[in-house]
Amino acid sequence: MQKNRRGYNHLVYPADYNAERSEFTTEFDDRAENVLAALCERSTALAPFESEGDEGVSVDSELLERLELALVGAYNLRLASRKKAHKIVRDHSLVDRHKSYLLFQRCENAVGRQNVLTLMRFACFTRTGAELDLLLERLRYQQELRLRINTLLNYRWVGLRTMASTSLYTQLQEKRISNRRHLNASYVPLSFDWVGVRTSRRSSAPLPLHNLPGYSLLDDEEKELCSNARIVPETYHNFKNLFVQECRKNNGLKLASARQLVKIDVNKTRKMYDYLLSKGLIWQPT
Repeated sequence: MQKNRRGYNHLVYPADYNAERSEFTTEFDDRAENVLAALCERSTALAPFESEGDEGVSVDSELLERLELALVGAYNLRLASRKKAHKIVRDHSLVDRHKSYLLFQRCENAVGRQNVLTLMRFACFTRTGAELDLLLERLRYQQELRLRINTLLNYRWVGLRTMASTSLYTQLQEKRISNRRHLNASYVPLSFDWVGVRTSRRSSAPLPLHNLPGYSLLDDEEKELCSNARIVPETYHNFKNLFVQECRKNNGLKLASARQLVKIDVNKTRKMYDYLLSKGLIWQPT
């Protein structure tokens, strides 16, 4: 990216927009002008169909004229779509890289990247940038409120009834996890079978899920799976959809193919694969 000599560096990069010339480096639907190429090549490509003194000259000329009008109409429609895209970028302040990045980053951390990408498909239905900002902020606040409710439900599930006891529970839980790590680090087996000690693998602590995006979409079995395997709920949903789509596409899915689709711990992949296989969402190829 070349630096703008007036310092409009933050306006040039995101949409290839040149603020001085008030135009885009790469236009929306930049191949629209190719429609007009047929009009320029009319004399060479359609010349054999035109012959003076023939009875069908008038008919051919009328057809050619209608063809030219259709091409011009198609070009005008694509120009209208380009103008609409320019209006969306201008009205929603999408040219400002700093503002758009901060706004989308906040919403991505709250509601997830996939949800933000899905929402951007409907951004054109909002009239102004303020409406889009308000919509994103509402979704972010909704997700924060949902996470807060999940946290309170988790406190209620462990038996807490007052807010005063939640702070004590949090402190004791952190202390318990710290003590467990200290015990695991200082543990020395009585036996001198060091080979057996090296091959053994300690189990990790369950992952708290109530404050993570996508928690409300999990059922009880999926919550237990994600917590024990330490898989983020949103990541689990993405991998689950990927496995199901690949299984339907190839009429079956092997464990080796599933491990090639997602580059994570093979044990986590095996647990997800076995669970989806037991639920009938995926199946092995025949």
